[in-house]
Amino acid sequence: MAHDPNAPVAALDCGTNSTRLLIASNDGETLSRQMRITRLGQGVDATHRLNEEAIQRTLLVLADYKREMDELGVEEARLVATSAVRDAENGQVFLDAATQTVGVQAEMIAGLEEGRLSYAGATADLEPNAGDDVAIDIGGGSTEIVLKRGDSIDAVSLDIGCVRITERFLHSDPPKSHELASAGSAIGDALDQAVKEVPALGHLRDPRRLLGLAGTVSTLAMLELGITDYDRSRVHHAVLARDSVERWAGILAQEETSVRRRRRAISPGREDVIVGGVLVLEAAMRRFGFATCLVSEDVSDPADWFSINRRMPKTKLDTIEPVDIAARRQEPEETIGRLRNRVHASRRGTILCSPGGMHVLRDTFVRIEGVNHACQQQHAGETGAQRRHNRGRGPVKAQQK
Repeated sequence: MAHDPNAPVAALDCGTNSTRLLIASNDGETLSRQMRITRLGQGVDATHRLNEEAIQRTLLVLADYKREMDELGVEEARLVATSAVRDAENGQVFLDAATQTVGVQAEMIAGLEEGRLSYAGATADLEPNAGDDVAIDIGGGSTEIVLKRGDSIDAVSLDIGCVRITERFLHSDPPKSHELASAGSAIGDALDQAVKEVPALGHLRDPRRLLGLAGTVSTLAMLELGITDYDRSRVHHAVLARDSVERWAGILAQEETSVRRRRRAISPGREDVIVGGVLVLEAAMRRFGFATCLVSEDVSDPADWFSINRRMPKTKLDTIEPVDIAARRQEPEETIGRLRNRVHASRRGTILCSPGGMHVLRDTFVRIEGVNHACQQQHAGETGAQRRHNRGRGPVKAQQK
């Protein structure tokens, strides 16, 4: 089948806590941007294995994303996984099943690369800073810290994501004082390790600037601003003061999960791990001497996105026969092991991750779960076509991060 060079392209990101989709047209218009909390990394810190239920949850979402890609005529795409899959002994099982579900060869990216790419996206629409820039990307399994000094960029990946901290230390609801103290100590040790790996973090040059990425930071911005429905124009480049972060850390840590769940600013599925993420941000601001944190929605220029995208390897969707995982909802006997056997019989080889290729993903991906919070509530269960019809317009011009 001949491929249309002007067809939309897609990027899919399977993180520890959430799974994201971005579809863009040839001229850079955002056609679809989605996020769902799937908690792929559930229990990985303790077992070093991906839980089969977590794998199935993520595959069902990927199957839904595949249908959206088909509706919009996507012919080429990239699919990546991060911390949870890196840490899991059976990570390849998920990569194989994800490959078969979407029809796109799944890839795994390293933590340092993830950090550098997060910085590239976070600073895409910012003026250069005369002093040091530090970007902190608080994920579910890991936190990436990036230092930009002049023309030099250094990055470190730490195993202190919001899910990992919660599962390792915050067992009570709400967490007890000794659990919070243990979590704080572990986070402090990790930040000390970051300084050992990137010594310049220990003596930052002013004017220093902290850029905060991902759902924890954006959720804090919404809470501080009193926003219940995501408004990118207010969240993007909002400034969080350290005393505000510390205040929210205290408030959220004293609330039961059921109370946090009622806060509309907190996306469903984040209420049980938000405290862990806030503790990381609070400790980093204190450790590195930041009075404020600039919230970044990970934006890049669509023109840049496509200029890089046309140089990177992508998987054509007709090279791997996809499996409709969603159709297997009524077939509990279908196991991941059987899916793995099927994918081994049909794989076409692995596409290696290049820095340019991954820059495309991390520069343009939604590293804020709040961007889809209102959409999830208002349009749950709708297809892309139904959403566009119900809103009375064509392709969705979604808020970008």
